Amino acid sequence: MAWDQNIEALLGVGCRLSDHRRGQELDRDALLTRSAKRAAWLLEQRCARGDRIVIAARDPLQIVVDLFACWQAGLVAVLVNPAIVAGERQRVTQATNAKLWVDEQTAESETTEIALEPLHLNEPALILMTSGTTGVPKGVTLTLEALLARVGSNRAHIGDAALVRTLAVLPVFFGHGLIGTILTPLAAGGHVTLWPSPTLGELARLGTVMDETKTTFLSGVPSFWRMAERLSPPPKTPPTQVHVGSEALSLELWQGIADWAGTHNVLNMYGLTETANWVGGARLDQTDGSTGFVGKPWLGDIAVLDDVGSVQSLGTGEVLLRSDAVMTGIWDDPPASKAAFHDGWLRTGDIGQLDARGLTLKGRLKSQINRAGVKILAEEVEQMLERHPDVAEAAGYSLPDQVSGEAVGAAVVLQPGAMITPESLRDWCRDEVRAEAVPTRIAILDALVRNDRGKLMRNATRDLVTGSG
Repeated sequence: MAWDQNIEALLGVGCRLSDHRRGQELDRDALLTRSAKRAAWLLEQRCARGDRIVIAARDPLQIVVDLFACWQAGLVAVLVNPAIVAGERQRVTQATNAKLWVDEQTAESETTEIALEPLHLNEPALILMTSGTTGVPKGVTLTLEALLARVGSNRAHIGDAALVRTLAVLPVFFGHGLIGTILTPLAAGGHVTLWPSPTLGELARLGTVMDETKTTFLSGVPSFWRMAERLSPPPKTPPTQVHVGSEALSLELWQGIADWAGTHNVLNMYGLTETANWVGGARLDQTDGSTGFVGKPWLGDIAVLDDVGSVQSLGTGEVLLRSDAVMTGIWDDPPASKAAFHDGWLRTGDIGQLDARGLTLKGRLKSQINRAGVKILAEEVEQMLERHPDVAEAAGYSLPDQVSGEAVGAAVVLQPGAMITPESLRDWCRDEVRAEAVPTRIAILDALVRNDRGKLMRNATRDLVTGSG
């Protein structure tokens, strides 16, 4: 079977894919062969061009095989967490009008002689679900052209030499994990070792696994790195490059990761599902001491939307992005797709300050706390609390208040052995931040609430504390 050159470009010569837990490995030829058989099987199930196929395998190798099979067969891949329950499964199926739900139990064709018409560059190729646990899930739709643009940009800025051996620790169904740590190094001809969502017990061996796999590149969310620092001895051989993304990164954790990994080449990354992964990133030594600095975009243009609705090339406001890697919209949801853009710019929902040096992220519009007209960002509260030596991590959120409308609430997880009280923490805050940003209530928890991608769920954490929800 002849492969489409655009799809085949995502599998660079010499690339390999390994499953660390099962000890299985596919080289480029084996991956192409298995995907071709899977593509033929999909068409045997009466799938028509453009049909959505939900990929829900638990085997990370199978997910990648199915992904390329869909594209070669002219089908749209919908990636979901394989652990979702029946209600979530129904909502995803309805939102995408999926033709088929595939997992490890489905088969491969015995033939590859079926004629295939692969996806064209401008056709939808991938739908990533941004929610689904509650409410109606939204399907971020990316074309093959957008994926190729983002992967090409990633390679240009990271360098293929750093992508020789990647340890992929993020979920495969997550854009950060799939596009950044699987498709990008595979296109560079690298060897990707799949080790998605390591358990606490496995994380205790992170440094050892990095040495065993000769890891040159990996990326994780801040919560992953907090646990890694605490649980695992560092690798004996430092990686070439490390990325941290998907959530606000404090300067203290940023420096801690660099110290643990043994390299200054630790980048604070900015990216969204809607932009097919990383927009850009910066090293710690490129900041001026400001938390949230991510530099200039790797691809396309960046601007901010000011308070009066004007697009500005400098200043503070909602971050706007425009590039060949931006989504086409939300699948089958014209109102949501229209709302996601402003005069051709993607509205990110992030608040940022843009100057000649680049972008510094301040927080999310949705995380703003309005205390009697004064706007406080939850991220500001979190970063302040995490500077305290007894605090391992923090979540900020709004609380209803009869006088000011909203008050500042926070939950923290303490460092092992720490004994500080909420009252003592509030006293400490008064010397660290302006009065309106001092939390009215601080709760101490064993763990913050996070989703299956490791992202902090502020409202769910608040509901856990208050007993609501």
